[in-house]
Amino acid sequence: MADHQRFTIDKIAEDGEPLAPKDNANLFVSQCGVIVRDNIPITTREWNKPKVDDGSVSYVDQRSKDLLWETLLAHFNLPPEYDINAECGLERIERVKEWALKKMGEQFWHHKKRLHSEYVNKKKTPEFTGPLEKQKHHWAGFVAYKDSPVALQRSEKIS
Repeated sequence: MADHQRFTIDKIAEDGEPLAPKDNANLFVSQCGVIVRDNIPITTREWNKPKVDDGSVSYVDQRSKDLLWETLLAHFNLPPEYDINAECGLERIERVKEWALKKMGEQFWHHKKRLHSEYVNKKKTPEFTGPLEKQKHHWAGFVAYKDSPVALQRSEKIS
């Protein structure tokens, strides 16, 4: 998406999900995935800070999430009642932010899961072009973790 492009969202659900116009709402969701894949290394293990943080698990910190949100919002105009200066505007925009960051977390997890199943499990390495270009330097760390006893044990628990 070009830096100067902006899309208008006219309707937002109570939970913060953009609804209309449908094409722009779909683009909003799509951009959540693009932005997170472009800006968060695949070696980042968790989206949220672990409940017990012993420093051994990398996660997306709040500062990074705020930057992801700002990057997303640079391309979208929300309805006037979502302006931070409007009555309840800040509360409304926080719901959209929370929804968008949750969507980004889901898409980040699915992206890493897809890389794992399509490449790591098959002992392949992707071509680092296009969307994967920025992940080239993180690939070895990603594979090492996915093949580690910690990751394998965690995978068994989830299954």
